[in-house]
Amino acid sequence: MDDDAKQPLTDLIALQKSLPELCRKVIHHHQRVEIRTDEGDACVLISRTELETLERALEIYAGTDDAQHLHEKVAELCDLAGEPSPEAERAAISL
Repeated sequence: MDDDAKQPLTDLIALQKSLPELCRKVIHHHQRVEIRTDEGDACVLISRTELETLERALEIYAGTDDAQHLHEKVAELCDLAGEPSPEAERAAISL
């Protein structure tokens, strides 16, 4: 992705002033906007269309043999490390 498509911002006041224009760029030009804090944390503003596309791609990938194999490998590594697998953590949260 080129530099024009990702615009890091550190000043939240500047973000407030430019938010309408940034939203137009995200929606109409499919640009991503990276918003950074002074502490170095960041979030990314993407269009709803891009989010839905990414979610759909993950749904498709989740149904593949490769995804199942990866899931099994992660569970094995968690067992070796003595850590709960992501699936075990989700089950504990839902209790």
